[in-house]
Amino acid sequence: MLGRKQEVGIGFGIWYTSHLRFGLKGCVKKKLAIEIKFVAANGGRMPNGEIQRLMGQCTLAKTKDQFVIGICGCRGTLGLRWDHDTQAVTHWFEQAGISLIFKTVS
Repeated sequence: MLGRKQEVGIGFGIWYTSHLRFGLKGCVKKKLAIEIKFVAANGGRMPNGEIQRLMGQCTLAKTKDQFVIGICGCRGTLGLRWDHDTQAVTHWFEQAGISLIFKTVS
């Protein structure tokens, strides 16, 4: 795992930090970034700002790292009517080479 100072990267001319970044041995350009968020559901929905921040951090990480995983743990109950949106976003990010994982935690 890279040191904390090395976890800071530059994407689109701005500084960003990844929660975890790993360099793959023997591969200078192949790196894995993992972004993690824990959020609380409100009214059956995930908080808009935190989810947008997770997506933005994953997108910026993808500009520098070959592999990116975004993990979102959500406390509380999510409304089923929003599941379609979550699945659509997950699919779109998969096409961009970013794996998003949404899990309900207690």
